[in-house]
Amino acid sequence: MTVVALADELHIPNLPELVQAFLVRQLYLDDSRDPTDISHLECPGYKGKISIYNSATSTFYAP
Repeated sequence: MTVVALADELHIPNLPELVQAFLVRQLYLDDSRDPTDISHLECPGYKGKISIYNSATSTFYAP
């Protein structure tokens, strides 16, 4: 699944931009600019596949 396909499935149209902002924060730790202020042309894009793993946790307490 691609980031664009995941964005469509989850109804999050700005997911590709969120991924770009995440990559900026991870790759350029010393850059003090807010990732949302950086032009999308300067941001690294991600064109690869993305995998989703659903999981759930529950905790029960007995009186």
